Amino acid sequence: MSYQATVAVNTAVAQMRELRDDVQRQRAATEKKFADAVKENKEASQKAMAEAKAKREAAESGRPVARPAQEVREEKYTFFDSEDEYNPPAAPSFQMPDVTPPPRPTPRRTARPVYDDDDDYSNQSWME
Repeated sequence: MSYQATVAVNTAVAQMRELRDDVQRQRAATEKKFADAVKENKEASQKAMAEAKAKREAAESGRPVARPAQEVREEKYTFFDSEDEYNPPAAPSFQMPDVTPPPRPTPRRTARPVYDDDDDYSNQSWME
């Protein structure tokens, strides 16, 4: 094996090792993210279950249940906020008379042109 071939093989092996290490690092990071997300999801669901259980027990025992004074909104302003302030345009002051338009004239059959022999190209000798 020549020197250049040996160098090429060595660089290829080094690049393969780097790529494999990168892939392993990315896989580890992804698995860690996934584990964190699963853990967070589990905690959130347990918290929600505990809150629901506490509410249910409070409702069964007759104690007053804590409710938010107003529904919490994520966004500060939405399209529906402006619906309350919408004023429709005022109706026109004049009244349109309720008159039906005159009936359309009945369509007449158009006169058909007389059959023209000149339009029949089958008897033209110059086309042959």
